Amino acid sequence: MVIHTWPNHPLLTSALAWNSYATTFFSTNFGTAANCFGREHIDTMLATHRQIQESVFDGGNVVKYLKQMMKQRFHVSDLPDGFLYFPVELGGLELKSPFVDLLQIRDSVKANPYDLLDEFEEAEKDDYAKAKRHFDKGDLEPTHRNIGHANSRPENADVFFDMAEFTKYREAFACTGKANLCDIYTALLERPQEEHVNPSMQVMQALQELKQSNLRGVLANWYDMDAYWKWIAQMYGPDMIARFGGFNVVDPGWLPIGMVSQFRQRRTKWQG
Repeated sequence: MVIHTWPNHPLLTSALAWNSYATTFFSTNFGTAANCFGREHIDTMLATHRQIQESVFDGGNVVKYLKQMMKQRFHVSDLPDGFLYFPVELGGLELKSPFVDLLQIRDSVKANPYDLLDEFEEAEKDDYAKAKRHFDKGDLEPTHRNIGHANSRPENADVFFDMAEFTKYREAFACTGKANLCDIYTALLERPQEEHVNPSMQVMQALQELKQSNLRGVLANWYDMDAYWKWIAQMYGPDMIARFGGFNVVDPGWLPIGMVSQFRQRRTKWQG
């Protein structure tokens, strides 16, 4: 049985509403993953998305809800999950998963951001020990810290200053050793990169069979797709191929793409 995803169809309406809230509103307000927040931030976002679904759908999730709706309205219960996640241009509902992007970057983000600071402090101790050895040997060279003061002799000039004095102005002076505070700061601000998945031969062949010129998301060329859609194609592609013989759920000529595009552009009205 073919389920048409017409613009005002309740299935498509529900999917677009979910996309607006789960993958736009909530995901945006959860903040952007970065090394400074650590992996705990991503795990917290994943757990919160799961809690939201369980709260909204009475212990279930959006996939179970939409499949139950399809069963009640169309008496269809054997559709693969890929039907929900595949783009409308291929006949799917284009349901967006808030979990995919987070799972793709989870292992790329620094597990514990404090490790970077610990490494900096250890490197700083090594720099101090090295500088003290040079001082004790009398092997001194002008540096950016003492140039211009060669003719002035500070008190206790024969005593090397302690660690507290050595680190007192770390934010003001450039690095003279291995400990580089600027590099640590830059590393903490870095955003993790998505880990791409490798396609199977079955998925690659199904993609090459796509001939539409209006494809979005899942494209004929694997290397033109972004990380999210690669994950969707590889994860759900084999079941879609087994059920529909390829990635097209219905004949492309049956899809009201123009009407769907206009429907996509409608603004979501937040009620507060």
